[in-house]
Amino acid sequence: RMSDAHDAFLTTRTGGKLSESIHRWNTSVRDFWAHRRPDEITPAVFREFYAQRRNVDKIKEHTLRKDVSHIRQILKHCVETGKLSALPFIPKLDKIEHNPRRWLEADEWKRLQAVSKERIKAASPNVRLVQQRQDCHDFATFMVHSMMRVGEVQHLTFRDCQLRKNSQGEDALVCDVRHSKTGPRPNVVCLVGAASVYRRRKTVDTKPTDLLFPEHQNRPNKTTATFRDLLIAADLYVDSNGERRNQKSLRATAIS
Repeated sequence: RMSDAHDAFLTTRTGGKLSESIHRWNTSVRDFWAHRRPDEITPAVFREFYAQRRNVDKIKEHTLRKDVSHIRQILKHCVETGKLSALPFIPKLDKIEHNPRRWLEADEWKRLQAVSKERIKAASPNVRLVQQRQDCHDFATFMVHSMMRVGEVQHLTFRDCQLRKNSQGEDALVCDVRHSKTGPRPNVVCLVGAASVYRRRKTVDTKPTDLLFPEHQNRPNKTTATFRDLLIAADLYVDSNGERRNQKSLRATAIS
């Protein structure tokens, strides 16, 4: 069965590649492929898998391509170990649509931060609005200074974070990312801005299991709308090519 073939394939993987293989098998392909025999896999089986992932699971072509690559690696290992005579024909996948992340240039990021601080001051004395805008400012700062994905930051708890001194004697935040599409990522080192956000959000009442940004679980639509309003206020919602920015643009900003 493919489940046995997968276990054998894992013995050839180490480190990050091992974690990534386990994660992809468990979250994306196991339910469909585990019970199948490698020598009974045909192009029709692959087409059935394509249909399920596209129409039922609603994943994009980029993710499907990674899933198929993982299955091909397992089948290739079967060939190399004599469990399979040849690789089955794998039907062609659709073309991946060009969808680059709309990042912020350095001067645009500075403008966004400045407008964000102005909006926090302007919200006074509305305590609730001040908090919403401060939460938005903290999240944007943490995203850029950690280079994490949106989902990774949203699932981050206080116990996942530790303050440590860097070589310049500054506080640096080191995080264990437990929820990631590529599997756990320990010891993610963030820039000093992330440490500042961590200190500001940590209080005497904070529990280790508390989320760093609970508002993204409690009010996801509101947090999205608040960041969109900030982009609009800073005249950065749409880039020079007419493409809209969103929270995912922050990671692209950090990497760029």
